[in-house]
Amino acid sequence: MVDARAQALLDFVRRNFTAGAAAEITLDTPLLSERLIDSMGIALLAAFIEEQFDVAFDGTELRKGRLETIRDIVAMIDRNS
Repeated sequence: MVDARAQALLDFVRRNFTAGAAAEITLDTPLLSERLIDSMGIALLAAFIEEQFDVAFDGTELRKGRLETIRDIVAMIDRNS
């Protein structure tokens, strides 16, 4: 079972970044290395995370490869909330 935060992130990524993508997005899908999210997408995702979860997120960790998956992002939200 996926928790509500992970589900919200999955829904956001699927809705905004997977147009035409054949593969299913999961909690462990690499967002950057699979090229699902580009630099503009990082900014959009960061804004969503800040608004939805009230957690400061500038995307730097995602760009550096430290937060590659939805599971990683949820763990970051847990650490910072």
